Amino acid sequence: MGLDLVLQWSYRVQSRLRQPALLSAIVEAHPSSIAPNDLEIDGYSEEQIGYHVYLMMEADLVKGVSTTHFGSTNVSATATGMTWDGYEFLDAAREDSRWDQAKKLAERVGGVTFKTMLDILSRLAKDAATSAMG
Repeated sequence: MGLDLVLQWSYRVQSRLRQPALLSAIVEAHPSSIAPNDLEIDGYSEEQIGYHVYLMMEADLVKGVSTTHFGSTNVSATATGMTWDGYEFLDAAREDSRWDQAKKLAERVGGVTFKTMLDILSRLAKDAATSAMG
């Protein structure tokens, strides 16, 4: 019984860790299908997706409604649409090579906040545009 409780706690902690790859996958989804019940992303549970949608709602990346209830084991939300900031993030992270470069920069410094990640992506996009202009 004790091991079972430890495993449940471990799973809850893991599902609550912010995972940038999951945030990106959710943002890339069509805005009308980013509700946890409708969205399936390989390697992630409905609980993890719902929690990350909740985080995105809190960060003003999506508009949504909390679906957390008394019996919930985790906070959760259903997204009803994207915000301006959500679209800005999507545009900045759309190119895989830019996203990979931003992740590598973040890993090099031991992780960054979401706002800093958006700043890095924006800077990389700006540099690419400047380079393309010659």
